[in-house]
This record gives sequence, C-alpha cells and structure tokens, in this order.
Amino acid sequence: MTTTKIDRSALLRNAWRIAREAAASAGTAVRAALGAAFRQAWAEARMVAQPVQQQQAQAVAPADLTTTEGLAKALVGKTASLALAGGEALYTIVSVERWTSPDGAQVRDYIKMETSGMWSDDRKGPIKLFILRKGTGHGTYTETDAGEAFWAYGGFCNSGNKRCNANDMVKDILESIRS
Repeated sequence: MTTTKIDRSALLRNAWRIAREAAASAGTAVRAALGAAFRQAWAEARMVAQPVQQQQAQAVAPADLTTTEGLAKALVGKTASLALAGGEALYTIVSVERWTSPDGAQVRDYIKMETSGMWSDDRKGPIKLFILRKGTGHGTYTETDAGEAFWAYGGFCNSGNKRCNANDMVKDILESIRS
C-alpha cells in the first residue's frame, strides 16, 4: 500500500474557491455549496497526487549493486535485530568496504555492521557479512541481486538455535537486494 501526500492547505483553498464559484452561479450562500466543493477538491487532489507519485517512483534510480558504492547506497543505515536468550542485539549497517587478496584472486565487498544491546562487546563480535565479487566463498550464503552473500558468525553464534536466528537476521538485512 502506498501513501499519497496531499497539501491540505491547498486543498482547503481550492474547496473554498469551488464553493464561492458555485454559490455565485447558483445565487446561494457559500456555506450551502461547501460540502460538494470539499468532495470535488478531494477528488481533484487525489487525481493530481497519483501521477506525481508515479513520476517520483520512476525518478529514483536503483543503485548499481555491482559496485561498492551502489551496494553502500542500498544498504547503509538498514537495521535488524537478533533475538537471543535474555536479550536482543540490534545490528546497523554502517559501511561497505572493498577487500582484495594480495594476489587479486579474491575480491569481496564487506558489509560492516555495528551492534548494540546485550551482545555488543568485542568478544562476542558482529556477524561477518560479505558479497563475493571474484573468487570462491565457503559457508552459509544466499543469492542476491548483488551476487552471492556469505556470512560467518562471531563468538555468540556457535550453536544451532542461535545460528538459525542469525540466518534469519542476515536475510532480513539483505531483503532489499535479494532476488
């Protein structure tokens, strides 16, 4: 469901203008024509708002997910929470950084996350998440529009139930770029 933004002050001015014109042509009081004028003004405002909303949706260019910058544009600022026994950790994507192996055989875009909440200390560590650009990866991954996304777990994600929660959290973070 999409929402439409309508300028209510402009709508009121238009309704009063329509009411004054109707009252003048019918020779009645403006108040008598006000109800019909409001209905007409609302109908006109909705008709104008829909094409504007469609134009705005077309004007926003999708990010080029094959580049580090495009991936950052699509992901930075996204958050997801990981529910654990006795608390919750909130992960926020803060940057995307390119990493290349010394021989150039491996190229990855690491998605850097900060965590706050119960498990925020360095020993527990956030999930290590990257998009494979060149080379091979191993472990858990999912297909995205940017490529294969792999992740590994920090110290707190080493048991089955926690790992499942982490998988869901990572998939939630990647939802906007998943095929």
